[in-house]
Amino acid sequence: YWVYIPPLATKKEVDTKVAELKKLQVKEYFVIQENGPNNHAISLGLFSTREAADSYLETLRGQKVRSARVTEKSARPASATLEIQGP
Repeated sequence: YWVYIPPLATKKEVDTKVAELKKLQVKEYFVIQENGPNNHAISLGLFSTREAADSYLETLRGQKVRSARVTEKSARPASATLEIQGP
């Protein structure tokens, strides 16, 4: 399970949100910077159980982090590519 802040529209919005997290004393986070649907999302942690993810989300709520969410994180890649070359 993934605790995260959904993707933000711009790098400036990400920088503002990171500054807010620092002010709220959230020390562990990772900004997603790869192309795809989660570009500009902020990862706050991965958990093996829903209960652990929900518990951490409650901890964040206690620190006044309101935009965090929990979702199931698939271990499978979202897509695959097959390239065939021949004469």
